[in-house]
Amino acid sequence: MLIKEMTRTLITLAISLGCVASSLAQDWSEDYTVSGSVAGDAFGSAIVSVGDLDGDGTADFVTGSPNYGASVFRSGSISFFSGADGSLLATRDGEEYGEGAGGTFAYLGTYENDNLALIASSSPFFSSSNGDFSGIIRIYSYDINAGTLELFTTIEGVAPGEMLGMSMAGFQYDSVTDNSLELAASAIGHNGLDGAVYIYKIDSTTAEASIVLTIEGATGQQELLGFSLSKAALNNQATLLMGSPFAYDAANRAGAVSVLNNTGQGVISLTNPFSGVANAYLGFAVAAGEDVTGDGVADFISSAPYLGNGHIVTWKSVNSLRTLEGPYANGAFGSSIALIQDLDFDGLHDIIVGAPQTANDKGRVALHNLASASQDEIHSFVGSDVGQMLGSAVTTITNSDISPILIGSNESISRHSLEIDEVTISASGTYEVLTDITVEVNDLFISSNVYFYVGESNTPSTFGNHDLDISGNVQLFASYTTSGHTEYQDFAISEIYPDGTNLIFQVVEEYGLLTRYSGLTGGSVIAPDISTMVTGSFEWDTDVTVRASNLYDGGTVYFYVGQSNVPSTFGNHDLNISGDVQLISMEVNPDSTVDQLFTISDSLPEGTNLYFQVVEEYNSLTRYSNLSGGMVVEPTLFELSNQGNTAGEQMGLRVTGGEPWSVVEFYGTLNGSIDPIDGTLINSANTGGDGSAIININVPAGMSGATAYLRAQDTFFGFKTQVLTVVFL
Repeated sequence: MLIKEMTRTLITLAISLGCVASSLAQDWSEDYTVSGSVAGDAFGSAIVSVGDLDGDGTADFVTGSPNYGASVFRSGSISFFSGADGSLLATRDGEEYGEGAGGTFAYLGTYENDNLALIASSSPFFSSSNGDFSGIIRIYSYDINAGTLELFTTIEGVAPGEMLGMSMAGFQYDSVTDNSLELAASAIGHNGLDGAVYIYKIDSTTAEASIVLTIEGATGQQELLGFSLSKAALNNQATLLMGSPFAYDAANRAGAVSVLNNTGQGVISLTNPFSGVANAYLGFAVAAGEDVTGDGVADFISSAPYLGNGHIVTWKSVNSLRTLEGPYANGAFGSSIALIQDLDFDGLHDIIVGAPQTANDKGRVALHNLASASQDEIHSFVGSDVGQMLGSAVTTITNSDISPILIGSNESISRHSLEIDEVTISASGTYEVLTDITVEVNDLFISSNVYFYVGESNTPSTFGNHDLDISGNVQLFASYTTSGHTEYQDFAISEIYPDGTNLIFQVVEEYGLLTRYSGLTGGSVIAPDISTMVTGSFEWDTDVTVRASNLYDGGTVYFYVGQSNVPSTFGNHDLNISGDVQLISMEVNPDSTVDQLFTISDSLPEGTNLYFQVVEEYNSLTRYSNLSGGMVVEPTLFELSNQGNTAGEQMGLRVTGGEPWSVVEFYGTLNGSIDPIDGTLINSANTGGDGSAIININVPAGMSGATAYLRAQDTFFGFKTQVLTVVFL
């Protein structure tokens, strides 16, 4: 009865389509669900990934409903679906009563320079003209241009009980260019359940299938040779991997796995690690054709799902193998297996393993890295309902980047996409020359390689093997291996960048075979202006202070003065001043601010305009300041006068000709032999815009007949008035 259980497992499937990636910050989402049209039609009885038939960039898939019979009892049907959105591309009912089309599929491909994709669909329990359960294979052609599905040719089992088509695989049997496609199909009932595998050549001209090779199971062993088939690689050539789960190997039904030797040496048997273990059923499922262990050679994989928790076996060679046991009791780990493009981006293919009987038939699918020391589990899917049997079948959809996977469960087809977060980038800083911009990158893989680029335009370009979204003087300014999911990198804005230059940053991450590109971020370079300010009275024989700010330490500064604000050239400097231009000073600035004194000569006529400008040279950068200045004026006398001189009354003291908005201090003494400034501070006052200030003092009555000596001083500039002598009445 076990074969019936296994057969039922094979023909009661549905499909779940998903994407796989490493475990960094990922979100899984269910994209769509497709169900059969009639309950109980065994929708999804078998699945196969085909090429991109509808031209949308995503490979499509085919599934069957072998119990479907809307027009003819259980004729079955096959359906083609878009892998991108689950929309129906084409469907076709089985050809005959009870045929049960859609039991198993194989994708053969297209002929050279042809637009017809060939898909084989089998019905191994169909009773053809050659007897009961002889089985039948229909090969259909899908016109990629027209989107139509037609019957191409038919292959019938040659004898009763053959069960032709229990397993099939499309592969390149030979390297001869003869405009033919090859199909391997098993007949597990051949010769009393010994089993056989036929290799057919499908001719494009005659649309006929001819047998080019027959591989028979050991006589009398009832091993069911070909119960599982997979295209494989041996000696760098295409070949076939075959499972025989009922084979005798020191115990009944220990199972066997063999490889068709494509160099003419027959069939090679792989070492069975369960030799002598009854009912191990090694060979229940097989997968091959890619290197999963990291030695550069394609490996062979098979399963023994009913031994303990279920096992998978990986052979690097005939005798070199390792096993992996499922984590859950009676989960039937290995009921389905398939290789998939690199899931964890270590450069090697990985494996999908179905365990549909896990947790009361809820089912489970695990993704494993078979090259790691512990054959690590990368990710897992768990069924949600009892009887769902998630993982009854698994396969992969080839894609240009991350391959989606197809997972079988009961009578529905769901697509679940695993999206890897985009690399996110941001840049912080002022973008001023000679400052640093900090580029922050998030959602990275640990131990990936990151490349930090900067350019001046957001048009695409290529740098090395990276197709960037930036161009214009592109620089790779840092690259290293990440230690966390977030990295920071500083970029120094050099003086070579002119003011207003756009700087655009992009980061590329390489992790195994995966390459991810960040978005763009950036800003415009700012070369801050030098600020010039002149302070002073602009009177003859006084100094004005020229202050230059926002300088770069270590730059060379040039202080200029002219008498017009019309541009001119002095040496190699294009100034905004002219008219008797003088270079006052040239020096290396020690700080960001430098002061320079300039004496207003009495040779300059009153009313002469003086304009000051500062130029800074810092490596290749030349910066010009704004203009600042004033008008030459003849000095105004700083004088002190009194208003009133009567003892016992109030007297006013007034200064004129002082500096506007300054502070004046008033001093006095009764000793005529000293400077009143060395006497007593009477009071202080602020000058207004006219440079004058006044204070009032109360003269004691006893001061009648006394003489006072008075003087005022500007506290900001040190100017002093004359000495004022007052005799009190």
